[in-house]
Amino acid sequence: MAVLEAMSHGLPVVASDSGAHPETVGLSSRSSLFAPGDWRQAGDLLSQLCLDEEKRVSYGAELQTIQRSTFSIDSQVAQTDRVYQEVLR
Repeated sequence: MAVLEAMSHGLPVVASDSGAHPETVGLSSRSSLFAPGDWRQAGDLLSQLCLDEEKRVSYGAELQTIQRSTFSIDSQVAQTDRVYQEVLR
């Protein structure tokens, strides 16, 4: 949820390529995902964003657009309900 919250505010996100991150941040054409446990790659991605304001801003804006179009409250409720319905079958 923290990643989706950051996306909703247009913040650039660096995250591991695991869990739900490929399904959230990974939807961006510029996603900053690193292999789990690869702290050097994580550091490189953070460094690139720190040094490039245009990249930070445009990546954050893209994440915000993805969050608002794909992960709205209504969409989240429907997707969560779908998962619960599948589990109950």
